[in-house]
This record gives sequence, C-alpha cells and structure tokens, in this order.
Amino acid sequence: MPTPCRLIHKSGERVEVNLRCPHDHHRRVLGTEADWAAGLRAYEASHAATACPQCGEAEEVYAMGRHAVYDTEDGEPHPGDMYWTPCFRKEDGTADCTYWDNCDGQHLHVILPNGRHWDIDSRASNCTLPNDRTHRCWIRTGEPPQVTAGKAGHTCSAGAGSILSGDYHGFLRNGVLT
Repeated sequence: MPTPCRLIHKSGERVEVNLRCPHDHHRRVLGTEADWAAGLRAYEASHAATACPQCGEAEEVYAMGRHAVYDTEDGEPHPGDMYWTPCFRKEDGTADCTYWDNCDGQHLHVILPNGRHWDIDSRASNCTLPNDRTHRCWIRTGEPPQVTAGKAGHTCSAGAGSILSGDYHGFLRNGVLT
C-alpha cells in the first residue's frame, strides 16, 4: 500500500529512560533535566524499582538519552514522515559526515512503512563504491516532501534506487513510499 510522505520538524527534546525486565520487555519513561544532569546510576538509585507492565518482573534501567520531539500530534515521527537532521559538526562549524566529503551538513530521513528510519543521504549497505566519498547511493531529487530517490547522477551501481530495510522493500517516488 502506498504511503504518502510529509515533512515534519524537530520541535524540541525530552529526556527518556529505557527500562527492561528479565524477559527482555522494553519500555521508555520520561525523565527530567535533573535526571539527565545526575546521570543514569543516580536515576537508578533515586527512583523506586518498577514492575514490567507486561509480565510483572522487576525492571532495570539500562539507558538514558535525549529523544527528539517533532511537530506531530504525539511528538513522534510516523511512517511517511520526513525530517532533516544535521550531520556531525566539527568545532569550526563545518560538516563532518561519516560517508561523504562533499556533504552539505544535512541528511534527509524518512520513516518507512515498517517504522524503520531511513537516512536517504547515507551509504547503502550494498554500496559498490565503498571507498568513494563523493557519489551518492541514492540520488535525491525534488523538494521535501515531494522527493524521489533514484539512480540518476553520480552514484554507485547498488540496486535500482530502492530501499531494503527489514521486511520493507520499496521505492520513494514523488513523495510516496511504494
């Protein structure tokens, strides 16, 4: 089923604490800036142990992080949502892209129908030019959200412009995931 895309924007961040039980059930709970400043072990020591809502076993704290909040109804991105994210920046403010020497400092991501995040401006896992730092595995044309990811331009010969991620295999054409 085709999934139309829309451009969303980051509207802030929140602190989240990741919990898991011995049965490997995972959940995230909101933390506070004070929790972030104190750190993971301090959070664990200052909060009462919780029980997993699925099985009732005791949960452990295993990670804490900052989570982006988007301008969607629930603050989360959903299938078809596109958003820009900056590449790592050097101290002088220039891009420090993992993949490309000619990166403009921004990567476009899209949420696939299976919920996975795809960085359109990343390197494909089956890239045929893994040492080349100037081509693109997907050539992005159009303005978000009306984007097409294809193979017309300086690219490698991996695939035909499709994305394979988990159980999703399809194309991004004119702002629609197929």
